[in-house]
Amino acid sequence: MELRALPRPQGVDAFNATRVSQERVVYRLRAVLLRFTLASDGDIHLAIAQPGEPAATVIAEIPDPARMTGAPDRYRNQVTQARRGFIQTFGTPTNVWKEVDRAVVLTGPIFYDYRHGQVGGKFAGAESGIEIHPVLSIAPAGKT
Repeated sequence: MELRALPRPQGVDAFNATRVSQERVVYRLRAVLLRFTLASDGDIHLAIAQPGEPAATVIAEIPDPARMTGAPDRYRNQVTQARRGFIQTFGTPTNVWKEVDRAVVLTGPIFYDYRHGQVGGKFAGAESGIEIHPVLSIAPAGKT
């Protein structure tokens, strides 16, 4: 994914770092949803890959809207709809990764997560820590 090539900006390494301008851009991209799981923080973690390049992966996250206390209502509403639609389409996530391998279209801003061993490939993640977070919409490709 071309997002994987974006350099990690300075100033994003602190846990509560101020968001940088690059994180205020909403992207729409086609990807292959490889697998998903429910993380301990309530977010649904998606391992997504560039079509045709299953090792070129990033993480996308659909947060728990109830935990988005500081987010504007419109984002919380979009995430609520995205999460509901995701579960209707792909099933209820658990703490075990569920394999999918399906083309999707999703939107959301990038977020530079702290680096915590993102390894790429099947387990997803980019070395730069870049993610799509929060996912504001997601649908099977051809259904948008």
